[in-house]
Amino acid sequence: MKINSQQLRAAMVCQGVKDVRYYLNGVHIKGNFIEATDGHRA
Repeated sequence: MKINSQQLRAAMVCQGVKDVRYYLNGVHIKGNFIEATDGHRA
């Protein structure tokens, strides 16, 4: 699997950091999609 580093960095801006809601502390990668959220941004 090859992942575009610029797209990954862009998604990491939206991920939660040290959030009590552990499920928001990551980046989801599936097929051609990279997504993340902190519960406020999508």
